[in-house]
Amino acid sequence: MPDVTPLITINYCSWLAVMAIVFIAIGIPIGVTAACLINVLCRVREYVSYKESKRRELESRVADIYIPEKPAEE
Repeated sequence: MPDVTPLITINYCSWLAVMAIVFIAIGIPIGVTAACLINVLCRVREYVSYKESKRRELESRVADIYIPEKPAEE
């Protein structure tokens, strides 16, 4: 009876290689997409923070400049 151990080993190794290639082929785009989404979320958060600080600055300027007139006392 012929020894089939080398064939099993070759098939097992090729199966592992195929699985590794598939995981890499799927994992890299998912990783890149996740990194891009995280980058976008961080930029949006920074932009919102920037706009809020500008709004507060403008409100404080308006409060410093605009003094509402008191109604005339009779």
